[in-house]
Amino acid sequence: MARLGSFPREQIAAEIIDRMWSYSYSTEFNPRFRKIALNALVRLLPETTIANLTRQFEILDTSHNCQLELDEIEEGAQNAGVTTFSKADLAQMVKAIDMTGSGSIFYTEFLAATIDLPRLLA
Repeated sequence: MARLGSFPREQIAAEIIDRMWSYSYSTEFNPRFRKIALNALVRLLPETTIANLTRQFEILDTSHNCQLELDEIEEGAQNAGVTTFSKADLAQMVKAIDMTGSGSIFYTEFLAATIDLPRLLA
């Protein structure tokens, strides 16, 4: 994936961190197939559908390397006023979302974790 660009710092929406947490928790007990299916689904979505999520990813990706490290997610959560998760909680969330075992969250993994699937399917 090409570099998403360099943008001024903006605040990440607290809802994004909550969706990531919900996805990581809900998939803990579900088969890996669900994650694979969601990762495939988001690749087929039109840009207009995922534009806001793309922007949220860009805000979180302060290193501009097209992947989210734990420290970036922790900083984004703090900036959004999300204080309910410890660093250990966020590390567990990253591990649950990370499909490749890289220790970070790639763009499609982020989309799969944050897409509002019920709204999309409505």
